[in-house]
Amino acid sequence: MNNIFKKFKIFGLVGSFYAMTLNCLLAQTNNTDNLASKFEQPIMNQLLEFETNKSLDHIKVAIAVDHLNTAIENLNNDQSILNRKQQTILWFKILATIDKHLDPNFNETNANFSLNVIPPPDGGVQYSSGVDPSVIKDPIARAKYQAMLKTNRENAESYGFQSSLQRINKQANFGVEIFLKSFYTSSESDKRELNEILDQSKLSSLRKQTIKNISLP
Repeated sequence: MNNIFKKFKIFGLVGSFYAMTLNCLLAQTNNTDNLASKFEQPIMNQLLEFETNKSLDHIKVAIAVDHLNTAIENLNNDQSILNRKQQTILWFKILATIDKHLDPNFNETNANFSLNVIPPPDGGVQYSSGVDPSVIKDPIARAKYQAMLKTNRENAESYGFQSSLQRINKQANFGVEIFLKSFYTSSESDKRELNEILDQSKLSSLRKQTIKNISLP
């Protein structure tokens, strides 16, 4: 089992998290069937939590748990925890969740927020950026400034969310490609199974095509 921990770094995620997760799962059960459910359910729980509070940490954990199972399967092919179809379905559920929130038009070089929001003039006074709205005496100018701050904050949060999600998406793309190349071949039976799972998934059309374009061994 210690050999598993040494292999975690090949997946590009934090190895200590894998070790902690694996220890927790193994401490709860020695039964393979029960362990399978303990891998699948945490992933689904993390996706549900993400849909609720939009914290990207939940997507990262879902990917990490899925990678963890892949690591164990690679080292223990005779004692697979989740078969490849189960895990492919889980991978596609993670990717579908990312697709649902990913902005295809996002451009990291075009930030639509400012670090310095200049308030509108208050009579003959021009305050500098960062001033507290309560300082502005004119109620119309104050309300306008508060609206500007709110819009700017929302734009900054959206930009940060999309920027982080784009990076997570690249990591997920890398992970699923490694997984598919490890457990599927270009044989007709393998391609048929993969296409059936793809057709039943909620992946975007672009994502489905990207997966179909993966060159399987």
